[in-house]
Amino acid sequence: MFAADQPASLEHVRSRWVPRVRAAAKGRRYPIPLVIICNKGELRTPQMPSMEDQMVPILRDISEIETCLEVSVKEGHNIQEACMFAQKAVICPTAPLFDADHQQLTPECTCALHRLFSLCDRDGDGILSDYELNEFQKKCFDAPLTEEEIGNIKGMLRQSELTEAIRDNGLTIPGFVYLHLLFIMKGRVEAVWQVLRSFDYDERLMLKSCVADLTPLKAAMKPGDVLELTDEALDFLTRLFRGHDKGRGFLTTDDLEQIFLGDPSNPWAMLRPAFPRCTRTVDGDITLDGWLALWSGTAALDPPTAGLHLAYLCYPKPIPSAFEIRTRPGAHPLLNPKIPMPKPAAAPKPKAAPTATPAPAASPAPTPAAAAAPT
Repeated sequence: MFAADQPASLEHVRSRWVPRVRAAAKGRRYPIPLVIICNKGELRTPQMPSMEDQMVPILRDISEIETCLEVSVKEGHNIQEACMFAQKAVICPTAPLFDADHQQLTPECTCALHRLFSLCDRDGDGILSDYELNEFQKKCFDAPLTEEEIGNIKGMLRQSELTEAIRDNGLTIPGFVYLHLLFIMKGRVEAVWQVLRSFDYDERLMLKSCVADLTPLKAAMKPGDVLELTDEALDFLTRLFRGHDKGRGFLTTDDLEQIFLGDPSNPWAMLRPAFPRCTRTVDGDITLDGWLALWSGTAALDPPTAGLHLAYLCYPKPIPSAFEIRTRPGAHPLLNPKIPMPKPAAAPKPKAAPTATPAPAASPAPTPAAAAAPT
């Protein structure tokens, strides 16, 4: 906050308070949002520079600023608006969604919107029809779109610089993402947050329910049991594979990137570029058997991670239902901590060397004199 009749107080905002806020935000994923308030608005005279002229150079240098507003506490002007904008800056911050330095959506926001498009594209044709767009609108804002409003949205996208925003009279993924960018550019950040929160995203743009509660399943496990994916989950993954392999029978690195476009991370990124030989072709591409083997291995060794990525891939049922307990008598202890690790066999004790028994002493030979003596 600075005073309209004290220009030096505005310089304090730049030189003193902003560095302090930035120091407090050190280590945070996103910067702390700022709202700049000009108080004593009733004292501003025509000879003074306008607030817009004062704020332009500051807005250029300080990307954390969400809103600038002039108020008058004495006259009660814009007091409620100031409180509203301060609340909005905390509840609906811009930084997690929009990169002000590069004037584009953040990777996390783009990733989340790609996933939302996949959820709303019910027929999987890569286009949001009028019906699918209307269902999306009702889920997020609890109100349908009129035909005129749908036509206005398409007309606005057709007039944009994006050439592939509309195809076959429906919204494409680039058009869907660009539509939300327009909301942010026009100051409707709260609308984008409402969309994301309607699909269970939190302030870090992570799914709130992405970590499946597998405790009941683990509690029911016995020694020798392991958690594995159900046949239904494997069928889902098979369809996902078939939808991206383009009929070739394998997935390239680009195909994997496309599959995990709505997932913050690729679960097997650490394996690239050399996947296990049993999962890939000679050229290093993933086969269907290899794809399912990677998922099965992840589910057995780390079920929460497998459940996390199933959630991001839009598995249609509750994540715990994708797992089942199967008995594997010969399961390795690493797959089930309840199986005790076998103790190494004790080394055999060395046998003692046999002791030699002394031979009986031979009787001394008779001397010649003793032999000649009469018996």
